[in-house]
Amino acid sequence: MPDFKASFHRRAIRTALLGISVLLAAPFQGVPDVRADGLTPEGGPAAGLAFVTNRDSNDVTVIDTQTRQVIGRFSVGKFPHMTAVGPDGRWVYTTGQDDDSLTVTRILGLETVSTLRLGKSPEHLDVSPDGRFIYVGNFEGGTLSIVDARQRREVARLSGFANPHNITFAKDGARAFVANLGSDRVSVVNVRTRTLAASLTATSPIRLASLGKNRKVNGIINVTLTPDGRFGYAAHADSGRVAVIDTATSRVVKYIKTGKTPWRAFATPDGQRMLVPNLGDRTVSVIDTRKQEVISVLPGLDGVTGINPALGGRLAFAVSRSENKVRVYDLEAGRVVKDIPVGRSPETASTTPDGRFVFVATAGSNEVWVLDADRLSVSAVIPNVGKHPWAVAIAGGINYCH
Repeated sequence: MPDFKASFHRRAIRTALLGISVLLAAPFQGVPDVRADGLTPEGGPAAGLAFVTNRDSNDVTVIDTQTRQVIGRFSVGKFPHMTAVGPDGRWVYTTGQDDDSLTVTRILGLETVSTLRLGKSPEHLDVSPDGRFIYVGNFEGGTLSIVDARQRREVARLSGFANPHNITFAKDGARAFVANLGSDRVSVVNVRTRTLAASLTATSPIRLASLGKNRKVNGIINVTLTPDGRFGYAAHADSGRVAVIDTATSRVVKYIKTGKTPWRAFATPDGQRMLVPNLGDRTVSVIDTRKQEVISVLPGLDGVTGINPALGGRLAFAVSRSENKVRVYDLEAGRVVKDIPVGRSPETASTTPDGRFVFVATAGSNEVWVLDADRLSVSAVIPNVGKHPWAVAIAGGINYCH
């Protein structure tokens, strides 16, 4: 049973915060110590909250991660794809694919402060480490929108992308790496000049030549950074390779062979491993980031769309959309420890900042399942969160979007 007394106390605190006008009137402040790959500092009004993007009800549900209760909901654009929490914990940004929108929501009061119209079919986004800019990939338009977070307006739109997918800022904020799902390349954007600074091939030239020119390209969906921001890992589905990018020089320093049709890389918090689910052969390649090589291959499930590290990276939870379950790996022992059935069509998940719980959005059952990493069990099932919950993002947690 939920602790309603604690829940009431927490809600009372948040209600009191709504009246603190000084927070609302304060100048926009960035937080310089944002960590890599979706890890953001704890604190601010977003602390302890999970934001669930509901694709078919065109809204975002807010969940208190301690009480496991829905405490709010706000409307966004049509067919929303992803919600990202700003680094200061005061704002959230949600893309709407069907109306080409970006919704800016103030967390205090869950107030929509702006709705922008961007390029065709905006999907994925990232917020710069200082909180100044939001980069949004317009998937069907082949463009990248640069939004000024202070002015809440689009200040530039860059072209030359092929189905731009996930976007990842370098830790120093000087560059942004754009994964192109419709090509074999990673685009590098110079943040200061707002220009394309480089285009990196995500597989070796010999391997690329062997694939042929007339194939249907299954390119790159993400560049995943090590927590220190030194390297980025870009899985290339067609070649079964992962490109290792030196983020300081924007150069590929190595290509690592994985399994068949690698999806993307997921980093452990200690930075020692990258976990790559291979959709073509139902395996998971474990890359040692010091050796820059695969050190083990784990048996996987069908249709793995995400892997969430937990307990500091000792465990990893692989989300299988096809099999409606989550497979738990002990990374230190290099083995499967348990399969946990969840609701229908699990899509994405987020790990809480303490590494103890994994919140899984199950699109087919309109639920969020909370998995306990210590007990390897289901801690809670939160029903009726919205229609087709697609993505979940926890402030300060380990977040991703597929």
